[in-house]
Amino acid sequence: MSPAEGASSKFGLDRKPGMSGPPQDLEADPRESAEPKARRPDRFMKLEEVSRRVGLGKTMIYAMIREERFPAPYKISPFAARWSEHEITAWIDEVKHGFEGKLRRV
Repeated sequence: MSPAEGASSKFGLDRKPGMSGPPQDLEADPRESAEPKARRPDRFMKLEEVSRRVGLGKTMIYAMIREERFPAPYKISPFAARWSEHEITAWIDEVKHGFEGKLRRV
């Protein structure tokens, strides 16, 4: 075995073209899995991104936080506050179905 062949098998470079990653069961259909989809990890968002995603300005966001109508940010340092992406997404979903139980008419 030449040094080049040894290095290629050592690092997994001797795979067939088009076959990357671990071997897969070709008979299993991932769509038929009984397990629910794994929830994406939560991430923090800055005020600018929150404002862009919900379509509200800084003043309105903070007014709604005081009225407990919008998710409050997490203080991650004395000078930085961030919002949970999952909480903002849940708030958007709630708003799409209407405030105070009033369903939106389409």
